[in-house]
This record gives sequence, C-alpha cells and structure tokens, in this order.
Amino acid sequence: DEEEQESSKKEIWLELGFGNGENLLVNSQFHQSKNIGFVGAEVCQPGVGVAMKRMYEAIQCGSYWSDYNLYTLDKDPHHDINVIVSASDNAQCENNKRQAQQQQEDAKTNATISTSKILCPYDNIRIYPGDGIKLLPSIPSCSISTLLVTFPDPFPKSNHKKHRLIQVHTLQEMHRVLTKTSPVGRLFIATDHEGYFEWCLDIFDLLNSTCSSSTGAERNDSKTNRKDIHGKDKYAIANDNNCDLLTNGTKFRRILNVPDRSTWLPAISKYEQKGWNEGRKTMLQCWEVVS
Repeated sequence: DEEEQESSKKEIWLELGFGNGENLLVNSQFHQSKNIGFVGAEVCQPGVGVAMKRMYEAIQCGSYWSDYNLYTLDKDPHHDINVIVSASDNAQCENNKRQAQQQQEDAKTNATISTSKILCPYDNIRIYPGDGIKLLPSIPSCSISTLLVTFPDPFPKSNHKKHRLIQVHTLQEMHRVLTKTSPVGRLFIATDHEGYFEWCLDIFDLLNSTCSSSTGAERNDSKTNRKDIHGKDKYAIANDNNCDLLTNGTKFRRILNVPDRSTWLPAISKYEQKGWNEGRKTMLQCWEVVS
C-alpha cells in the first residue's frame, strides 16, 4: 500500500525523441534524489542502442555515465537568443539563472556523492524503443508532469511538413496526458531550425484559436493572428502569475521567460553541438497547460 501511495505521488517526465539519450541520462542523474520517473521514447534504433549501452556500462560499474557535455552559457555561441530583454523582467531573469546554475552544481555534486548509496543507477528510467507519438494514446490522462520535445526532425521541405511531430492532433493528445493540477503540466521544445520554431508557434495558436472559437472554425494560422492590438503575443505570459491574456477554451499558454535550460535540458548533445558549429541557434519554448 505504501509503495502504491508513493508511486501515485511520483512525477513522470516524458521525452519524445531522446536521440542518443544525453539529456535523458543527465536528467535522471541530476534528479535521482527526487520522486521523478523518466520515460524516453526514440524511434531511431541506433540511438536507443547508444543510450542502452551507456546505461548498461554505468550500471555494471555501479555509477552514472559521466562522458556528457554539460551546458553553460560560455559554451553557447548564441545564448542571447534565449535571454528576455524586457527591463522589468531582466533582473529577475538573471537571478533565476544564477539560482538554476547553483542548483545544477548542487545536483551534480549530490548525485556524485550519493552514487555509492544507489543500488541501481537509472532505476528511474524506462525506455520505449519506438515512435513516441504512437505511445501517447496508451498513456493515462493527466499523468505526465513534464513533456520534452528536443530537436525533433524539422522536415524542412514544404511537402514534408505533415510529418512534423508538432501538429494540432498531437498537441491535443499531449494536452490530455499532461497534469492539470499541481504540478501544472508543461511542454518544453528545443529546436535549431527557425522554420520549425515558427511552425510550433503557429500550431499552438491554431489549436488555441480553434478551441476558443464557438463555431470550432480554424482561423488563418499566420503569425499576425498571434498578435494583439499592441503587437504582443496574445497567448504568451511573461511569468507564471500573469494569466489575464488567456481566452476561453485556450489549451496552452506560452511562458515567455523560459525556465533555465539547466533544469530540463542540461546536456549538450552531439546534434546540438554540430548545429552550433554550422551556425545554427538553439531556440527554446515552454508551454503550460491551461485547462
């Protein structure tokens, strides 16, 4: 009974498309002292194999995989893209970053110190070797507290956009599985493709617009529909306490001040590093469930 009660209180994080597992494994390590379970889905079998090998070898040694590249601002050639420049938010944003960096250092230290006390590293991870979108329908409603979509295939060709992970119907399914009460479910997205970044904004707008319309008719998905009369994003909020911009039926609200990536995207994957080397920027989005 105690185990069932403890399990019911556990947060579940789901990463759709974990690549080689860098972020999944580091999150597992940094949050191992918390009551959080991690589920990773990856359709690319070589990536699954790399992640499983890293876990297997670490478990055999009774430790955590340590050959990761931890994100810091000095490593990011384009970190200004994720900085909120609003004068009113700048001081708080910088304070949040300092706190997050300190928490990250503390988490890494605690994870290293407590390794000898852990019977089985990565016992808080479950792997789904398949398409995460096909996994979603089998997940109970309101059971995922954090959903991560990290560097999905951008399918840059116009006739391939229908294959992109972020679509209205997938967002509806994500909304269903995310928790609606404490903690309120959040969806994080990381991409280095500008077209995909804008696509995500448009699809969230389209979903919110459709759900807010009394007739259910879909509005034009152009970027101008996201703007109010002052040119600001109608579905965005600068902090967690400002909910006045929401409309009836809205499913997600955008968090403009994206939580520091060290709390959810702590590792720099080989894919991200390759993008930096080729001049691409990492762009982040955070969306919170509304209803």
